[in-house]
Amino acid sequence: MVLVGGAFNDRGTVAGLAAALAPDRTGWTYDRRGRGGSGPLGPWPGPEEAARREIEDLAAVVAAAGDDVAVIGHSSGAILALEAAVAGIAGSPDYPGMLALAPTLAYDAAICGPGAALDPARLARIAEPALVLDGGYCPEWMRAGAVAAAKAIPGAIYETVPGEDHAILQRPEVFAAALRQSSVT
Repeated sequence: MVLVGGAFNDRGTVAGLAAALAPDRTGWTYDRRGRGGSGPLGPWPGPEEAARREIEDLAAVVAAAGDDVAVIGHSSGAILALEAAVAGIAGSPDYPGMLALAPTLAYDAAICGPGAALDPARLARIAEPALVLDGGYCPEWMRAGAVAAAKAIPGAIYETVPGEDHAILQRPEVFAAALRQSSVT
């Protein structure tokens, strides 16, 4: 499984989930642009180019992980995973360097788009199996977004993790258990 963190996350944020999955699954973690070891951001290329680059980066990690790999995203990392599925993904990565996480928020905004609205017509083009999770304690607007995404993706499975909120990555054993119980992953 390739694990994709959201805003203000680096590979360390999803490392706990990778460890929790380790008994029966391999969790690939990586640093998104400008985070951890991914190297400097460089000049802002604009929202469309920023999103394209993030999708290419994820494609490279998926290609390195091999065929038949699931992509698990959290928060804007989940939106990135959906956009990559729409685009179709392939490639290979190699990133050096170190930067603070805060400047990368612009990339998350680019992935999320205006108003963080997902286009149902774009999501309807996803052919891969999709699991959309939310937490029972997530704000209603987040839960509504998860429901809308699941409805738009053909064959997607929508599940709520009772008692959890948006910070489920801080409880990797709970997240891993929800993934293990799903028929999608």
